[in-house]
Amino acid sequence: PNTSTIEQTGAGEEAVVVQDGSGTNTSRIDQDGTDNLATVTQTSTSGGANASSVLQSATADSNTATVAQTGEGNGSVVPQGG
Repeated sequence: PNTSTIEQTGAGEEAVVVQDGSGTNTSRIDQDGTDNLATVTQTSTSGGANASSVLQSATADSNTATVAQTGEGNGSVVPQGG
């Protein structure tokens, strides 16, 4: 199963998540700043899960985070501040 959690408390935030494949993908995007963009693309195989976490903090303005995971067992943590 694929799961995605998106929390946006800032202004002008944009989040895009694409999840595909036969394995498990999980993503979390937390946007608290202003005018931030986060894009997560995950394509899994039947093996290990892919996981991604993007945090754009309250001091983060006009930041862009792009995560692409293909295969199995990939992980990423992307923190962005001002």
